[in-house]
Amino acid sequence: MSATRKSRRKLTIAAVVESPLGGGYLREAVDRYNAARERVGDHPPQQLVWLVSQLQRDPRDLNTALQEIDSDLRFELAWFGHSPDPWTTGSAEEILDALAILRETLRNLRPDWSTRIAFPTEGQITRHFDIVPKARRVRWAGTIESYFSSDHFPTAILLAAADVIQEEGLRVRQCARPECGRLFVKRKRGIYCSNECSQRIRDERFRRSHSAAELKERRHRHYVAAVKRHKGPVVASKVQPRRPTKETD
Repeated sequence: MSATRKSRRKLTIAAVVESPLGGGYLREAVDRYNAARERVGDHPPQQLVWLVSQLQRDPRDLNTALQEIDSDLRFELAWFGHSPDPWTTGSAEEILDALAILRETLRNLRPDWSTRIAFPTEGQITRHFDIVPKARRVRWAGTIESYFSSDHFPTAILLAAADVIQEEGLRVRQCARPECGRLFVKRKRGIYCSNECSQRIRDERFRRSHSAAELKERRHRHYVAAVKRHKGPVVASKVQPRRPTKETD
């Protein structure tokens, strides 16, 4: 099931009509709504990256952003959850609960485990169907795209996320560095969430495979090479290994 939507024009008009902040705010609201759409994306691969990045934010940071009725996060959630505007996206507490459910769902998404999303019983769930016509004379030639939405916005977030997870969820991984464990969207065969985590693992592996004396000698060689580059070979030839400091009682 594709989460791609063709309703940009309709959503933009809805955002203009339903803005509660006055006519002077309308143009800015439309621009911000479209900018939020660019950040979230129209297709599951980009939406998955956005979703995982939000799930890894500090809950306190998310709560602060959600306290603002027209924050960038609420604009992004409005697009992701098929809401016409950010002013009907519900309470911060309910949204945080929905994001916590998604975070736990993705952590449990692995071949040896079964995971699920439990949808709240509040509100009404609607399935939308859009016909995307092809450039043909036959009136009904084309494809049908559909998505679920709900007038209870936390439920709408979970419904949209379920579509994205079904399409692209196999790309979600937990960082292989034990001290990290962050969720990330893998590229190719990556197993670490960042270059920093990957480098830390390589450093730890290198330290385990070399003795303290070998590491000390290696640091000395690098220091001599740096002195040679900056101060010349004569000065570098006079550099002596650092003597161990005496321990004082």
